[in-house]
Parts: sequence; structure tokens; C-alpha cells
Amino acid sequence: MYSQSLGTPPLSDIGPGSDAHHLRPADAQTNSARNNRKFTNGSGNSGIQNKGGWYPGDEWKGDVARMIMYMYLRYPNRCLITNIGIGNNSNTPDDMIDLFLEWNAEDPVSDFERQRNTYHENTTNENAQGNRNPFIDNPYLATLIWGGNDAENRWSTLNIDNYSLLNEIKIYPNPSNTHNINVKIPSRFKNIKITLFSMLGKKIHESKFKNIQQSSYQFTPLKTGIYLLKINNDTSSITKKIIVQ
Repeated sequence: MYSQSLGTPPLSDIGPGSDAHHLRPADAQTNSARNNRKFTNGSGNSGIQNKGGWYPGDEWKGDVARMIMYMYLRYPNRCLITNIGIGNNSNTPDDMIDLFLEWNAEDPVSDFERQRNTYHENTTNENAQGNRNPFIDNPYLATLIWGGNDAENRWSTLNIDNYSLLNEIKIYPNPSNTHNINVKIPSRFKNIKITLFSMLGKKIHESKFKNIQQSSYQFTPLKTGIYLLKINNDTSSITKKIIVQ
């Protein structure tokens, strides 16, 4: 999808360079013209634009953004965003550049992306890898992690705008450098469910409480990375990004 030479160090045909969520068939002539150019903003069809960068085309820019986001989260030290794209990163955490957030929001998930994602989840398929790209399942995850314009939210329960509950639940420390995360929930809430997910969509922990007996709940130990913590009761649901350093 992008040149192996842009990896840190350059990718190969094993490991990140062979990840199915990074690979797409390409026309040989187009692939040669792209060479090792970084992605850049543009319009219309794919080609060299904006002072020598590579624009993937209006039809494919969202696909590219979601693939890059997946690779960056799964292989953060090998697939650095600043090595792959040209754009401003001063307003986003973790060196994400705004260009890919724009593409993710402007070009919705296609049927082709959905079908390919489902294929690679199912290990009974001959060439399936066995996992999914979570940004194809829900582009709004990128908005939760890095901000920018709201991308499509495909999960009705994923909501960070319910301030009445959000303002009362405290999650600390965040970011955490102790590998522990505490969640403080007012005791008046009932039927609470707390679910912790990795950024690849794997459920790490789930707990349910009919009545909150203790106001503080702790996740420990957590490995270094980015997580999503979902908290819901009978009437509300919130999802928060957690960073463990």
C-alpha cells in the first residue's frame, strides 16, 4: 500500500510488510510511478501532486487512511506516520497527521473494504490472516483517538457526547506511566458494565455491577499501548481513550 522503504527500518516480505491489511493489488505502471513518494493531499485521480507527493485518488483516499492507521497502531515503531504522509501534526496526538483524519472522514468505508475485512477475520478462509481492521468497522474510532472532523460513527452505542455521565466518571491517571488505570464511578449509578478493548478490537476485560459498592475500580497491570474503555448503564454509554506509557 505504501513503499516498504518508508518503514523504520524498511519493511520486508515478513512481519509488518506482509500484513494483509497493508497489502492491495496494484497496476505495475502506477506502482512504479508512485515509487517511494509520501502521500499528499490532492484531488481527482491518483498521481503525483502537490510538489512531488503521491495522491491515491478520491475513490481510495479513505481506504489508504484506514490502512495506515491500522499499521501505525499495530506496528507503531515500524510504521511512523511522519515517514508516510505529508501534513500538519501539531493538532493531533501521537504524531498522527491531519491529512489522514480528513481522508478517513471524507471517503466513507466501501463495500469492498467491508467484505475484505470480514474475509480476513475468518480463519476458515484459505488466505485469511485472522484479524480485522477496526477503523473499517468504525471510522469514528480515529476521531476518538486523534480528533479532527467527525468520521462516520457506525456504532450507535459509541458516544462521547453524553456529558451528564461523562463529567461524573473519572478515569485516572490518563495517560498512565504506572500501567494502572483507575475508574471512579458515583455510587448512585446502577447496572454498570465496564469493558476494556485493545485498539485492534480485542476485548481484554469486562465487569458488570448491579450496584456500585466501591467508588473506584482498577485495571492492572496493562501493557504499554492505547485502549478504549467503554462504560454503560441502562440509559447512557461513553467510550474513552486510555493511554498507557
